Amino acid sequence: MAKRQLVSEMGVQEQSIWLGNHNFSEDARVRLVDLSRKMTDCPKCETPSKRHSVGYRYVNEVGLAEPVVLEIRASKHRCTSCKKIFSYPTGYISPPGSQYTNRVIRTAIDLHVEQDMTYREVCERMLEKYHVDIPLTTINEWVLAQRAEEGARVSKIEEEVRKRISEDKE
Repeated sequence: MAKRQLVSEMGVQEQSIWLGNHNFSEDARVRLVDLSRKMTDCPKCETPSKRHSVGYRYVNEVGLAEPVVLEIRASKHRCTSCKKIFSYPTGYISPPGSQYTNRVIRTAIDLHVEQDMTYREVCERMLEKYHVDIPLTTINEWVLAQRAEEGARVSKIEEEVRKRISEDKE
């Protein structure tokens, strides 16, 4: 695991971290987000389930004055009924497997789409203003996924409109 030096400042845990191959600035401020719960309901059968273990994820967050990394501590649970092992949901903070928070992703997409910046300009702005280093290809993947999601929504609306028109004709 990583070497850690814990410092307490106004009740917020901060640490200097070295995480091998992760893309984090060495001078990043680390903030702990504790999502560990002793009990939570199984997503499959809704049976209250005890904590099995605790896992950690490190994700880049938008930082205005300095780089920020969130250390997300989430509990894993084992259902006594269906025997399923599951993690406490963290998707509202960061997509599964991502090194970036939803806020970083949304900010980068907005810079490209709403402010009409190129991917390179988005990378530079994210690094200069928000202290987050993002590869061009990652931003491209986010934008393409957003467009596909919007396209799926439009297709569903068009399908519903066609269905209502055909019902009105009958």
